[in-house]
Amino acid sequence: MVVGGFHLYNPPTRKYESDEIIDSVVASLKQKDSIYYTCHCTDPKAYKRMKAVMGDKMNYLSTGSEIER
Repeated sequence: MVVGGFHLYNPPTRKYESDEIIDSVVASLKQKDSIYYTCHCTDPKAYKRMKAVMGDKMNYLSTGSEIER
C-alpha cells in the first residue's frame, strides 16, 4: 500500500494540473503492483480521473478513514 497525496491541485493559485499530467501519473502508478490511498491534495477532479482508470487500486482517504487489510 502507498498512502499519500499527489498534489495535483494548488490551492493558493487555484490551478489544476492538466489531464495529460494526471494521465502520466496514472501510467506510472499502474506499472507497480500497489494499492494507492490518497487524500485532499490530490483534488476530487484528479482523483475521479485516476479512479476511473485504476479502479480498486486507487482509493480516497479523509479524516477518520481507516484502512483494513
